[in-house]
Amino acid sequence: TFNQAIDQLTTMHHGERAMRTLTRELRATASGVDMRSALRTATDRDVEFTADIDGDNTPELIRYTLTESDLVRTLTHAQGSTYTGDTATNIVAEHVSTNPIFNYYTLPDTEPLDPTLTTTARVITVTLTFTTGKTTITFSELVTLRNQ
Repeated sequence: TFNQAIDQLTTMHHGERAMRTLTRELRATASGVDMRSALRTATDRDVEFTADIDGDNTPELIRYTLTESDLVRTLTHAQGSTYTGDTATNIVAEHVSTNPIFNYYTLPDTEPLDPTLTTTARVITVTLTFTTGKTTITFSELVTLRNQ
């Protein structure tokens, strides 16, 4: 029906936008900064990393986490040598039914890393599945952390 088509288009649009933002920010991970390593937390439902996404030569702390069915992004600006500056939290995607969202690897086409070693990852697969009504759409992308 017409409403199902609208739901499907809306889900696709929001899913593509969430995936594009998340993968672009992951690719911009910044290592070698004095505020710890770039990949700080890495679980199947949560990733926290540093990246200079606003071009001010100071990495921001970015966290994506699955909270129930919402993918939530938290951005914290650095203040001095710590991440205690302004923080903004927003929902970047709703109706996420994927678990796990994140898988971590040292190289493409290898076995996933043991959960205790995920912060040493150089490659992350991101899979977002959205379910609304009768519509289920999955987006998946391989991300190489290029600044590691």
